[in-house]
Amino acid sequence: GHLGRSLTKRRLRQFYWWPGMDREVERMVSECVACGNSDKTRVLRQPPLGCVQFPTQPWEKLALDFIGPVDKLGRRNRFLVVLVDYHSKWFVVKSLERITTSNVIEFLKKVFLEEGVPRVLITDNGVQLVSASMKEFLTGLGIKHEKVALFHPQANGLVERVNRMIMENIQLSLANGLDWRMELNRMLWAH
Repeated sequence: GHLGRSLTKRRLRQFYWWPGMDREVERMVSECVACGNSDKTRVLRQPPLGCVQFPTQPWEKLALDFIGPVDKLGRRNRFLVVLVDYHSKWFVVKSLERITTSNVIEFLKKVFLEEGVPRVLITDNGVQLVSASMKEFLTGLGIKHEKVALFHPQANGLVERVNRMIMENIQLSLANGLDWRMELNRMLWAH
């Protein structure tokens, strides 16, 4: 999948340069049928709910959300769990067959073991995220669990934007007959 004009140019500049490269990349992306079929022109219609305190350091404040079910991804990968750092905008994605509290806790344990424990985790009010087991897990690690307003995913806008970017990448991959897992890994690497 394509990353859009800016990210594609930035990625290419890391390894290549030729005269007229920017114009050529812009032309190629604008003429791409798969990109044209992907809706990248959505406009946010609602103003933000209020100021979100920007974290002072990476991995201090994270947002978590799910994508799915997406039947096109196959039975074993119907859901994606997405974890985004508010400071660096770096994110982690894992495919899951089912979203359960225990699956999410295992995912968080692995990520926290590698990256460290955040101070704050922002989620929606999904049953997997407000369960007693999840509360015990987060409290045990000293993580403050902030839940966004019910039925208002815009309140967790950062992770929703990342979800949209991931789904656009997957849709472009599938439209071009590419392995969506490989293309998602390339997107994560480029991001």
